[in-house]
Amino acid sequence: MYIIAKMANSIGIIKYINGDTATVDASEFNCEGCSHSEGCTLHSSPLKKEVSADINGFHDLKLGDRVELEIADRKLLILSFIMYMLPVIFLLTPTLIVYKFTQQEVLSILMGLAGLAISYLIIFVINRYQKKQFKHIIVRVIND
Repeated sequence: MYIIAKMANSIGIIKYINGDTATVDASEFNCEGCSHSEGCTLHSSPLKKEVSADINGFHDLKLGDRVELEIADRKLLILSFIMYMLPVIFLLTPTLIVYKFTQQEVLSILMGLAGLAISYLIIFVINRYQKKQFKHIIVRVIND
């Protein structure tokens, strides 16, 4: 059964429309309740809070419309796993494997730290090159 609450919603104003994509300004609004703001495209720049969002069937949008944005739950869960679990796995796995075969604590700790450094490198690469996959979609138009 699918029981996952919507995790990352925010509100913004349409600034530009290009085909099936709209540029939404969310500088007046925030996602303080969301713990995933570091990996979110909405919070990638401290000065510019514009995000590219899929129109998602709302073809009657106009400039200045207030809309609610959402990021797909599945993608957000993948991002959460990468950010929180990958470093733990890369820290513990080499540590335990090296300790089991060598019984040397210092070497196993160093290998665990090397694994942790590799996990941060992987996260950096994912953040740099895959960030556009975690794109927002417009879920509704808010009428004032």
